[in-house]
Amino acid sequence: MKNKSLFVIWILYYFVCVAFACIPNPQGPLRGLSLMLGLLFFVPGGILLARYCKTNNRKGLVFFRNLSLTSLGLTVLLILGNFMATALSETAGNLFQALLILVSVPMICCHGVWILSLFGWAIYLSVARYYLKNNKK
Repeated sequence: MKNKSLFVIWILYYFVCVAFACIPNPQGPLRGLSLMLGLLFFVPGGILLARYCKTNNRKGLVFFRNLSLTSLGLTVLLILGNFMATALSETAGNLFQALLILVSVPMICCHGVWILSLFGWAIYLSVARYYLKNNKK
């Protein structure tokens, strides 16, 4: 499968995860499906990252490093903002939640098992940084 196809699949997974992240407190099989989709979100990216590592594609590795850093950093900021929004208004809380869904889709999609998603981003970041550091041209 070509890299372009994997990116398209990854983008489609993103939108499916957004839809499932918007379901408040799913129960039963829907919760399991949501968790599975949140974890499967990392498969196309993992395949791409493995290819970039194997071919020492610096541009791709930098992309994954920056994407992971951005997602993890914005997630932390938006979670803190969401907690601080409790002192403001419900509208501010809803705004932070909507932004958090867009930035951290697999985390929100997993509904309560968010640490798995953060672990996925951390793996992307660690692998990309390792290969960038050890395979300098």
